[in-house]
Amino acid sequence: MAEATQQQLQARVLARMEELTDPSSRWQRALWTVACVTTLDELVEAARNTWSGTLSTEHALNDVRSDAVRVVSSDPGIGKDTLRSQVLVDIKKIKAEDTAESRNACGRVEQWRTRIDRDYLRNWAVFLEDGRLTEATVELAARSIVTHLRSLGYSRTHLRGWIVDRGDSLGVAGLAREAARNLRHPPRTYSFVVASTHLGRAARWEDALSAALYSAVQADFEGAENAREFDLTTIIDTRTVTLDIVAADPSAALNSLQLRIDRMMTRAALAAGALDP
Repeated sequence: MAEATQQQLQARVLARMEELTDPSSRWQRALWTVACVTTLDELVEAARNTWSGTLSTEHALNDVRSDAVRVVSSDPGIGKDTLRSQVLVDIKKIKAEDTAESRNACGRVEQWRTRIDRDYLRNWAVFLEDGRLTEATVELAARSIVTHLRSLGYSRTHLRGWIVDRGDSLGVAGLAREAARNLRHPPRTYSFVVASTHLGRAARWEDALSAALYSAVQADFEGAENAREFDLTTIIDTRTVTLDIVAADPSAALNSLQLRIDRMMTRAALAAGALDP
């Protein structure tokens, strides 16, 4: 049986990327590869939680460290093997014991993580352009690129539309380079005007909202990690609320909006005694 050409292999990667981003496909963690950068984040978090006593045993840290070694050892998105070797050395130095060596290694892994995140898609583009794709790395390429973009907040709907629209003309390497360029721009702010049946004719929106819903809105706004992610700004005609949401793409913003609304309404119902806690 003749070996597949690089063009044929890249076509398979594109097809697999389309499948992975199809919104109709059910998401199952067991079928996904955790993004390389996310794996390093989880390692740092597990180490610090182990040292602080939040994690009572070292099993979680050991598991995450093993995953990090496996991912970093095989992921072309890391770049040069010299960098890969340095990252692996530091990963293996992160132990459950709270020592200076472990903490220093953890700090270096955070720095490596930032560098890998910056160059990840460009490194994949170089790997593909150099013709190093094989039958064995088709699935790795598709999963790694998609999960990296998903971990950055891009929705499956947006990614699939982009892959279908641009994939045939750019190829996988071209997609990776275009995504890397797009990531230089910060996430955008999307404004949504949301109708509410809870709003009356009061002049002030604090008075227009029921006390329960107002409390829920305030709790959600104050609890946001980044205030810009959930900025309750104005009432229009006393029957709508304008919500500003920062997201990577419009579909992700819509998903975030729905989650925010659902959470607000659940909190309002709980506060009003309509739901059991």
